[in-house]
Amino acid sequence: MPNLKAIIVDDDEIDRYVARRLLEKSGMFDTIVECNDGTEIDKLLKDKAGFDRRFGPRPPATLIFLDINMPRMNGFEVLDAMRDIQNAGTLDFSHDRLVFMVSTSDSPDDQDKAADSGLVKDYLVKPITEENLNAVLGKWYANLPPNPETELDVAEPLPH
Repeated sequence: MPNLKAIIVDDDEIDRYVARRLLEKSGMFDTIVECNDGTEIDKLLKDKAGFDRRFGPRPPATLIFLDINMPRMNGFEVLDAMRDIQNAGTLDFSHDRLVFMVSTSDSPDDQDKAADSGLVKDYLVKPITEENLNAVLGKWYANLPPNPETELDVAEPLPH
């Protein structure tokens, strides 16, 4: 199985938990980092040395699951910051760092804005389910075998 990396950027603790559990269940990820809001990922991405220490200078892929509606720095502001980082030559978001926008909004305007950013590879409407996550992962990693684990119960309590 590939050793993919993931960054979940969402201000909602339950949404981060569900996303983490589904990513872990897929068996495709060896590193999953959570950011509580856009400012945390902005800081992480701007620290190239720290990013490389955590994810490796050329990981097979780093998937960024980015919520739109967050306080302090929303998902579209994060995309602007990512574009600035890419234009500065610090990190490349075109091939090995895939951004997936995740939101409760199914608005065509939000989906178009995400697509027009040039950075977002796909758009998932919450809640994230095993089915829609696997569809997106399968679309971008079609040659990967499915994980044979049993179905995840996302209703179990949050860890304390």
